[in-house]
Amino acid sequence: MTEGRKVFLFQVSTIIGTFIFFLFYHFLYQFITAEDESTKSSLCWLLSYSLSIWCQYELHCRIVFGKRSNSEYWRSLIRTYFVYGISMVFSTILNYMLVGYFKVGHTYAWILSLILVGILNYFTVSKFAFADSEETL
Repeated sequence: MTEGRKVFLFQVSTIIGTFIFFLFYHFLYQFITAEDESTKSSLCWLLSYSLSIWCQYELHCRIVFGKRSNSEYWRSLIRTYFVYGISMVFSTILNYMLVGYFKVGHTYAWILSLILVGILNYFTVSKFAFADSEETL
């Protein structure tokens, strides 16, 4: 698969996964209560991000990188959680700062946080979590 095609399919997969992430976020936002807006939005971000990692992983497997054997599946899923986990920590802090200190609305903070970690995620997921995928395609 060419690099251009892989990038395109990764974007398609990411758009679908982002929609799922957004639904998780707004569902949780309706039910979680917190003392302040920045804590509430950051907690919803953290929980919805955690839930959506597996969904995004499945989308990447099915759309971009191909089916995995059982041992490859678990190894690359753990790597994906590790990579996205690092992004999740940094983006949760960013989300908290955007809402708490810069008074950005929680939906705009969600979008900004997503954009800023999205580029990093492409490179880290494709190079680390799915590093051996070329052999399976």
